[in-house]
Amino acid sequence: MKRLNYRILFGFSMLLFAAVSCKKEDDEAPVITLNGSEYMSVGIGSNYVELGAQAIDNKDGALVPLVKGLVNVNSVKTYTIVYTVSDKSANSATIYRYVSVKNLAQYLAGDFTSRKLEFDSLGTQILDTTYKQNIATSSTINNRITFVKFGNITFAPTSTKINADVQNNGTTLTIPLQSALAKVNNLVKTHYYRGSGSVLGDSLLAITYFDSLPNRTPNRCTLSLKRQ
Repeated sequence: MKRLNYRILFGFSMLLFAAVSCKKEDDEAPVITLNGSEYMSVGIGSNYVELGAQAIDNKDGALVPLVKGLVNVNSVKTYTIVYTVSDKSANSATIYRYVSVKNLAQYLAGDFTSRKLEFDSLGTQILDTTYKQNIATSSTINNRITFVKFGNITFAPTSTKINADVQNNGTTLTIPLQSALAKVNNLVKTHYYRGSGSVLGDSLLAITYFDSLPNRTPNRCTLSLKRQ
């Protein structure tokens, strides 16, 4: 009976030894740290620089994470970059970065109340009107904003937009020379626009531009836009 007990005890000891022997010596996952921010924004068409990540393991020391994911700077979207790493004991860790490709002037989009003053070639004020002005942003050109029904003018077609480029870290804007078929006093003619302005935060814009017809001295106009 005692011999049988010894055999049982020996067998149990062997099983316990096997269980302890099979247990991993390292069950701690590596730690990954992003270089840079978890959330990043880049302008349309800008260069995206992958900052990468670094990892450290309690047993294996410094490790190089595997990076998966691509950022298309020509397509407006939020992209996910995945960083993974495994140590020699097959412990793994994963971390993410979110990169938003967008028009960096997006903060200016929306509806504004606009006051337009217009002056003839002699400097005499000929118009003072208030109207609703919408600003949208380009989905293909960074820092470009578009004015729908610019200057309270009806265009042909009505979907025509006047473009402006935001510059100097969002403090100024330029309206490059451009033309549009504008309907004024029931007459549709090709008008030419150019101008510049200042941006005060995201709620106030002050713009001076010139509206001209071929062979005619342009009229000077000012727009004061306040977010509704």
